[in-house]
Amino acid sequence: MSKKEIKDAVETISDFNTMLSDELGKSELKLLEIRSLKNGIELSKQTIESLKNDFKRNIFYVLLGGLIGFITSYSLSTIQSKREDRIVELSKLLTEKNEQQADFQQHMADMNTLILELKTEIDSLKN
Repeated sequence: MSKKEIKDAVETISDFNTMLSDELGKSELKLLEIRSLKNGIELSKQTIESLKNDFKRNIFYVLLGGLIGFITSYSLSTIQSKREDRIVELSKLLTEKNEQQADFQQHMADMNTLILELKTEIDSLKN
């Protein structure tokens, strides 16, 4: 081989190495892009799954809060109605007690009147 042929062969090999390195560099870049995209997709999947779980958990908490509110409201209304019934019952008892006391006062007044009448009759009999 001549020097020129050797020089041409060296240049061809050099060009081939340069092209090969460029292609390898591009393919490494493509591999990095693919890996980056793959990682991004995985992260997106994990985020979506996490958001789904958070949504389900939040729905559960809303339902639980509604249930607690309903139970509290129902029990308070039941207690309130029992209190109202007890107040009505006590007011009836108080009214009956007041009527009994009024009757007793009337009876006492009648007795005092009878005592005074008896006293005056006794005095008139003595005279």
